[in-house]
Amino acid sequence: MMIGLGMSRESTTCNRTTEESVAARLLPEALDFLRELVEANSHSLNREGVERNADLIRNRFADFGWTEHRAASSREGAGRHLILDAGQPGPAIFLISHLDTVFTAGEQESAGPAWNLEGRRVRGPGVMDIKGGTAMIWLVLRILRETAPETFRAIRWVAAWNAAEELLAPDFSAACLSLAPMAEAALVFEADNAAGTDCFETVHWRSGIVRYHLTCEGRGAHAGNGHENGRNAITGLAAAILEISDWTDYGRNTVVNVGVVRGGEATNRV
Repeated sequence: MMIGLGMSRESTTCNRTTEESVAARLLPEALDFLRELVEANSHSLNREGVERNADLIRNRFADFGWTEHRAASSREGAGRHLILDAGQPGPAIFLISHLDTVFTAGEQESAGPAWNLEGRRVRGPGVMDIKGGTAMIWLVLRILRETAPETFRAIRWVAAWNAAEELLAPDFSAACLSLAPMAEAALVFEADNAAGTDCFETVHWRSGIVRYHLTCEGRGAHAGNGHENGRNAITGLAAAILEISDWTDYGRNTVVNVGVVRGGEATNRV
């Protein structure tokens, strides 16, 4: 982070040194915060876990004195979106993260300790996507408040967490914009996933996504007495799934994933 527009080189260098020292002092607290978040499971449909994650964030940000808003998600079984609003007049900047992760409580428990600190790297469920981003929001704001208090106070910060980002709930943006319809910027604090490198990138675009819901209808029959009269929708759909999965082409950055399959009513029926 660099705050130094219109300043001399000497003054800018001084500010950079101050920011680095403040960051070094606050880093242990930021890591403690991150560890709290990572060790608490917040799978998208673990509503209690998502709400607990929101409470941890609210408590850590309490020092800013911002107004808390919770908004229900349209996705059944999901928790509530969390929005913390500085509220003062001035240009608004959104700082975006999300509360949910893809790891179920069972997966997280079976994988062993959630928090693994290895030198300068931390590994664990949701460290990168996106609990590390949440800890970074807190750290950036604390550094800015201490090193550039006038700039910090001049901006209406709106920190917002989507409760069902992994489920692509469509209502999060509306909840944010209902509070601050006009914003100067929206910054998403999610890592760039540049594995194997020591440099970081700013992601300014993302690939598209299309969802298809396929329905296969069969013909009912008794599995023992009239199997030949039936048409099994499950086996028909299974064949289609294998064909569709083969459309994945990493060279073209195209991935086809079959995520949910439902079918059948009884084992003795076609």
